[in-house]
Amino acid sequence: MTDSQMDAPELLPCPFCGGEAKAKAYIVDSAVWCCDCRSTLPRVNSDYGEYGLSEAIDAWNRRTPTVLATDPAVKALVEAAEARVWKLAAERLALAEHDAEERDWRSGANAFAALAKGFRAEAAAIRGETP
Repeated sequence: MTDSQMDAPELLPCPFCGGEAKAKAYIVDSAVWCCDCRSTLPRVNSDYGEYGLSEAIDAWNRRTPTVLATDPAVKALVEAAEARVWKLAAERLALAEHDAEERDWRSGANAFAALAKGFRAEAAAIRGETP
């Protein structure tokens, strides 16, 4: 850890979801992001050779907190919406699986019909009948 990282201010939780935030200094800039909702800040460059880590953390910490992180009613609405999205995704997956099974069944039925037609033709040839 560099001196600039040790001197960097404390990183506050995400103002949108309350999740854990991470900060990293890269070669030419620094970035801060939320590990949960993936919100980010634009990367911060610095003219001081510190790669902008302190500036990036300061900018993150200045973001306006929202009610989403603390209001139980809003959290309940978000959780209900997420549950509905997951339910719709599961229903769509079930439909897709049903469609695939139906296609497989049709494909198998068509193969069976072709096989049966071939057997009928062979049986007719053995009996000396014309198909």
